[in-house]
Amino acid sequence: MRRAGITAAGIAAATLGACGAQGVAWKATWSAPYADFDDRLREEFGQARALMQAGRQEAAHARLAQLVSAHPDNIELGAWLQEVELVLLERGVALLPDLAGEGASPEDALRRSYGERVEESPSVAGLVLAARVETDAIAAEIQLERALELDPRCAWAHYGRAHALLRLRHRVQRWREAREALRRTLEIDPGFVRARWLEAWMLAQEGAGRRAVFALDTWLLETRGDPRVTRDQRIAAELDLAQVRILVGDAKGARDLLLTLEGTTLGRTRRLAMLAVAEHELGDHQAALDAARRAEDSTDDTLLPQVQQALLLEHALGDAPGARAQWALVEEAAEGRTDLEAVLQGLRAQVERERAEHER
Repeated sequence: MRRAGITAAGIAAATLGACGAQGVAWKATWSAPYADFDDRLREEFGQARALMQAGRQEAAHARLAQLVSAHPDNIELGAWLQEVELVLLERGVALLPDLAGEGASPEDALRRSYGERVEESPSVAGLVLAARVETDAIAAEIQLERALELDPRCAWAHYGRAHALLRLRHRVQRWREAREALRRTLEIDPGFVRARWLEAWMLAQEGAGRRAVFALDTWLLETRGDPRVTRDQRIAAELDLAQVRILVGDAKGARDLLLTLEGTTLGRTRRLAMLAVAEHELGDHQAALDAARRAEDSTDDTLLPQVQQALLLEHALGDAPGARAQWALVEEAAEGRTDLEAVLQGLRAQVERERAEHER
C-alpha cells in the first residue's frame, strides 16, 4: 500500500498502466503526398536541419525558404520554415514586411501572415500551414476543414484536426474525435512520423500501458537519426517510455533507460523523480533517496521530490524523525503558494506531520 503511494508520487499523478494489444509495426517513410523527398531533397533538408541544430537560424531560414519556394506543396518543409521564422521573430529579426506586425507578438505576426497569404491564394498546403500557426483551435479546425474540402485524403489535414481537437477542452468528445482523425491520418499514411508520435503520446495518456510501450519503442527506433525529429522530442519520448515502463511493472527497464539520459537538462526533475521511483521499486532505497534529493536540487517549482524523500524516509528506510523533519520542510516550502500542487502537498505534509506527532 505504501509502496503504491510512493510510485504515484514519483510519477506525478499519472494514471497509466492498463494493458492492451501490443500494436502494429510500421516504417517511417519519406515518400508521401505533401511530404515527398527524393534523395537530393532529403540531403538538402538534412543540411538545413543541421544548421538549426547548430544555432545558425538565419542560415537555416535562407536554406529552407529556398526549398519551400521550389517545393511549395511540401508541408514538412513548410512546417520547419515556420519553426525557424518563429525563432527569428522572437529574436527581433525582421524577416519580411508582412511578418513585422507592429506591436504584435511573434506568434500573432506569424498567424496573421500565413492567414492573409492563404486567403489571397488558397491551397491545401497553405491552409494546413495557416492552421498550424493559428492560436485559436476553432479557427485552426475551420482552416483544416477547408483543406479537406480541397483534398479529403490529405493526411496532414487529418493530423492537424487531431491536434486542434485535443485543444478544444470544452468539447466533450474531443479525445474520441481526435482518435478518429488520427486513425484516418494513419490509414492514409502509415509511416507519418509526426502522427505516429501523437499516437504514442495519446496511448500513454489514455492508459494503454503495453501498447504505449510498443508504440514509443517503435517510434524511437524508426526515427533514430531522422532530421524530422529534434533531440528534445527524442528525450521527451524516452521520458514518456520510462514512465510507462514503471507503470507496467518494468522498473529495471525504466531505470536502465533513465540512466542513459544522465547529464541531459531537459526534463531533469521529472527524470530524477522517476528514477527515484524505479530505484525504490527495485529495492535500492538509498539510491532512490539520492535521486529524489537531486531532483529537489534541480527545481524550485514542484514539491514532488521533497514529498518523495519524506515517503522514502518513513516507509522504506524507517527514519521516522527524518520523515517528520522532511514533512515540515514540505509545509514550509508550500507556505504562501497558491498553485494547486503546492496547496495539496502542503496539506498532505501537515496531515502526515500531525499524524506522526500523534503516534509519538
